[in-house]
Parts: sequence; structure tokens; C-alpha cells
Amino acid sequence: MLIGTDPIEAEIVYLQSRICTLEQCICELLVKNELLRSTLSRGAFLSWVNRPQS
Repeated sequence: MLIGTDPIEAEIVYLQSRICTLEQCICELLVKNELLRSTLSRGAFLSWVNRPQS
């Protein structure tokens, strides 16, 4: 084992946990984005279906 690797290993573990947290946040944002897209698409569809007939 090299001298001075313990702080580096601790930093790596810390950064790995931060990456996992960021990945989780990104996944949650993607899910919310998809829900918003679905809602907006549904709203646009209903507006088109319920449009006044000319």
C-alpha cells in the first residue's frame, strides 16, 4: 500500500456517493419530465378534441 492513499480512498468513496445521489436526482427529474410531457400532451389532445366545430 502506498503512503498517503487513505485520504484519496476516502475522497473516492465520498465522490462515488455524490455521483449516486446525482444519478438518483437525474432519474427523478426524467420521470417528472415524462409526467409533465404526458400531461401537456393529454391537455393538448383534449383541447383539440373539445375545440369548437366550425
